[in-house]
Amino acid sequence: TERRAVEALPALVELAADREVDAIGLNVGAMHALWTMAGLGLLDGSHSEATAAVHAGLEHPAAGVRRAAIGVLPREHGSTDALLAAKVCHDADAQVRLAALLALAGLPPSHAAGEAIVAAMLLPDNARDPILTDAATCAAANNDAAFLRSVVQLPAPPAQLVAASSVVAEHFARGAPGDDVLVLAAELTDADAELAGAVLRGLDGGWPEDVPLADPAPVAPLFARLLPELPTDDQSVFVRLARRWGSREVEDYVDELKTRLVATLDDASRDDAARIAAAEQCVALDPSDADLAALVLARITPQTPAELASGWLQALASCESPETGALVLEALPGLTPSSRAAAVKVLLARQPSTRALIDGMLE
Repeated sequence: TERRAVEALPALVELAADREVDAIGLNVGAMHALWTMAGLGLLDGSHSEATAAVHAGLEHPAAGVRRAAIGVLPREHGSTDALLAAKVCHDADAQVRLAALLALAGLPPSHAAGEAIVAAMLLPDNARDPILTDAATCAAANNDAAFLRSVVQLPAPPAQLVAASSVVAEHFARGAPGDDVLVLAAELTDADAELAGAVLRGLDGGWPEDVPLADPAPVAPLFARLLPELPTDDQSVFVRLARRWGSREVEDYVDELKTRLVATLDDASRDDAARIAAAEQCVALDPSDADLAALVLARITPQTPAELASGWLQALASCESPETGALVLEALPGLTPSSRAAAVKVLLARQPSTRALIDGMLE
């Protein structure tokens, strides 16, 4: 390697082709041959003989050789195809599976790779291993559109796949993928409801501010079709996202959604968690709207159960209107001691409301 002895390539190819395995399952010579080819710079895609030897190594009977072959794959589309053809994402050896998933995080993306990553995440041995799950999520992020379009086809995806989909959707959204995101959103209409919500939350978390779609016209019919299929707590997420995409037609649905959320706030037959979630979603519809904060505050009385009152007050912490602090401060004298403690936390959460609290104490 130090003297750049590229003339050794034929001997290295022959050594890598040796499929013998020793008593402990190794073929050290083949492993070193593959890494030596990489060290000589022979795996840049311009030496077909070396590339073919690496591709063959993906199916070597020794796990160590398969792992070495994955590690030296040229960063080109042919490597993605070869890796998938060898099915090393489903290898019996966990270290080989790990190497394969990490390789897919850096190799050129493809639709087939996205499908293979979904299949790998469904393997029980991978699902139980947090390291392999993280590696698969990294690979999925590199193949984000294909991965997400593949996973939404599953009738009941497991929890780890739902969680990964939210992370990948956020990564996907950061690139403001334009029409591709509408294709994905359209496929959510037939997806598992929990998965659809996770993907929308990811898209909402990653989509850049002030980057509308070039043509937001398709958003309104898509919104009308998908919104009724979502749980109430995900509907406000979709409203925010559709607004960011530049759709003005979604405002027609906001009043209807607000009415349903307020009905949940006032429904004493619902449990506290549902009523607190309704307050959070109500504020999330427009964090800059002080009227929404006032709407929630008006329902907090000395008769309101302590846990419910605290949850409603905590929901106001995400309200971005500078008037919210004054509203909470005004309501402070009529609150119970436990509710006052929650209200003070809300006031201290943002600089303007902290100032309002201090000014009130000094008066």
